[in-house]
Amino acid sequence: MATGLDIGSYSIKALRLRRRNSRLQVTGVARTRLFAGQEPGADPRARAAEELPRLAAAAGLGGGALVGLTGRDLNLRFTQVPPVAPDQVQAMMEHEVIQIAGKSGGLVYSDHLGLDYPWKPLPIPMIVALGKTAFVDERMLLLARGGVRVRDLVPNSIALFHAWRALTPVSPETILLVDVGAENLELVFAREGRLVFARNVAGGGRVFTEALAGTLKVTPAKAEELKCREGSLNHAATDGARMALLNAAGQIQSLIQSSISFARTQTQLPDLSPDRVLVSGGGARVDGLLANLAKFLDKPVEPFDPASALDLSLLGEKDARHVREQPTDLAIALGLAVVDLDAPGVSLSLLPDAEKTRRRFWRKEVLLYAAAAVLLLGLGLVGARAAHARAVQAAFKQELDATKRKADGWSSEFDELEGKRKLARARASAIAAPVRESAFLFQALAGLRAARSEGLWLTRIAAEPTVERSAGEAGLPVLSVRGVVGEAPAAARRILQAFLGRLGAQVPGVRVETKSSHKAADSDRTEFELLVRAPGEPAGTAHVGREEEDR
Repeated sequence: MATGLDIGSYSIKALRLRRRNSRLQVTGVARTRLFAGQEPGADPRARAAEELPRLAAAAGLGGGALVGLTGRDLNLRFTQVPPVAPDQVQAMMEHEVIQIAGKSGGLVYSDHLGLDYPWKPLPIPMIVALGKTAFVDERMLLLARGGVRVRDLVPNSIALFHAWRALTPVSPETILLVDVGAENLELVFAREGRLVFARNVAGGGRVFTEALAGTLKVTPAKAEELKCREGSLNHAATDGARMALLNAAGQIQSLIQSSISFARTQTQLPDLSPDRVLVSGGGARVDGLLANLAKFLDKPVEPFDPASALDLSLLGEKDARHVREQPTDLAIALGLAVVDLDAPGVSLSLLPDAEKTRRRFWRKEVLLYAAAAVLLLGLGLVGARAAHARAVQAAFKQELDATKRKADGWSSEFDELEGKRKLARARASAIAAPVRESAFLFQALAGLRAARSEGLWLTRIAAEPTVERSAGEAGLPVLSVRGVVGEAPAAARRILQAFLGRLGAQVPGVRVETKSSHKAADSDRTEFELLVRAPGEPAGTAHVGREEEDR
């Protein structure tokens, strides 16, 4: 939030704004008229001190304000310096200020501002601001009496430039900004969005008031009232009043024209001529002034209307209407608020030297110490975090080591259990083998006897063990069966096939291989030899072993 405070001879204007989404939003505005003219014996400073507290409350100046300066006690000088080091520039400016102060016979507060001329880089153009100490101290005292905390003191012409620059996109044209105040003119040249020249001269809306007062023989207060109510360069109430206003307008035109020539001479830019002229200030509202000025300068002259580019949605209906109806009056207050908001480098400060030194201490030395303290605190926090991280890592490592030891113990237990399991399996296999063998032999023998038919004799049954099929695992024995069929070969084959079928039915899954079948040499009987294998027992297994004779 930023606030600009423009204290004029006839009125005070305050404007508070903020930036939202690259748009300037007015959050508060207040204005008050001090006088309708310079009444005899009136003290504008006393009236301003009375009005400031009310204005500060209305505009919300609790956080302080950036205040504008103008008048005959403020001087903006233009100079050019060679390209030297910054400390040398500072020394040159201090020397020039001392010389000026000696010639003027009084002490001054000063500041200087280097300008950016890309079209003419050397020498370096410089604006030097000088304010008489009595004038600046008096203004600071006035503000203190009014309860306003001063954030900075800036020339009105610099504020006028920033008001225009904040609301206008950069273009290559050259603009002349003119603010017609009650007693002073602020004149600013800008090119390509850059500040080129600035000055303030005596002679504002007061010249119209004085012209009417002298012509119509009325008091300044009455002349000011007539100027605001009926003042027009086109159709004044009387021919005398119109001629008085035209003469006053001629004075302003001459001041502007002479300032244009002065700017060309000072900047050494012979082509410095405005493409457009923008006019603001209370004096700009005199009817016909802008058209008269455009005809005199032969340039487009337009009112500088900040309200058209400001967001007034947060203001009350009355305040927003006043801003729209009299927008040119707030140009200086707006520019001061913009300087306060954006703290741009293109500015001048006329704070008293003691105040500058104090603020410089708080901004630099104290901030440096604070930064050192923050750095030490940061280092301490980093060290504490590092120690905490190391402690966490150590605890994690201990937990990891404990988990690894548990895993190693579980692995040893698993190996031990696996060994026990293999041993138990081997024992179970050793116990089960005879049982399986006996079961197979019993079932096979029972099947052979049951399958035998009339005319078929079994002469020999031998159980022959097989070799091991895998480590630690022996196969079931194979039965070698020999027999005789008391028939010729053809009939013997039928009897033998029937026998094999009955055997398969008696012992499901049994595998029977016919090893041989032939007619006996000494009779008509057919001899045969079979191999009976248990279900799943592979063929071609070698046999050795015992036999059982059939009786």
